[in-house]
Amino acid sequence: MTDKTIKNIANTVLALITAATVIFILKAFGLSPSHMFWEVLAAVLIAETAVGIMFAGLAPGFLKRLRSPRVRMQAMYDFRLSSAESGNPRGTLRLAIRNDGDIALMGYRWHIFIPKDLRPEITRRDGDRTVAIGTRRVGDHEYATGIVRDALFPKTAVELPYSFRLESHHAGHKEWTLRYAVSTEFGQCPAEIERHETLDASAAADCKPLILHVE
Repeated sequence: MTDKTIKNIANTVLALITAATVIFILKAFGLSPSHMFWEVLAAVLIAETAVGIMFAGLAPGFLKRLRSPRVRMQAMYDFRLSSAESGNPRGTLRLAIRNDGDIALMGYRWHIFIPKDLRPEITRRDGDRTVAIGTRRVGDHEYATGIVRDALFPKTAVELPYSFRLESHHAGHKEWTLRYAVSTEFGQCPAEIERHETLDASAAADCKPLILHVE
């Protein structure tokens, strides 16, 4: 039995209980309802049941939208790739996740697609150690992911404990587009990612863009 069926049954039972209560009160006071009374009572019960069913159908979707995550990934320190003496743009990118919603996130998973021509090298801080994070080739991108278990409170941003070293041989390229998504206990951000079973090349197109510039 589905949740929707259970809610419909509950609404019907509530309507019947309401009708039984009204009849009991009338009998207790020795009142004899007229034919018009029964028509009005039936109309009220039908309307109550219809409203209950409609609310049961709409409320879950409304609550889901209300609790939908609103998070974004942002570069720290106004990051820009710098052209080295060789002319190749390079730099070390630090990222933060910002919670623009009204609900605290008790941990989340980040996903990022970096153009393969930036040849990313990703590391994570682990106390005094630096641990390399592997990437997976997905189309024209290198895909990486990680889990952060710390809470992310509303209207705050937390820096990821990862470093992204980027370098490209395309000296004339002045702008690069990374793409990202965040998985939370309340769903995916952006929501379009939810329709993908796996984060592959087609999913990358539905991720949010993060633009990097070259000085």
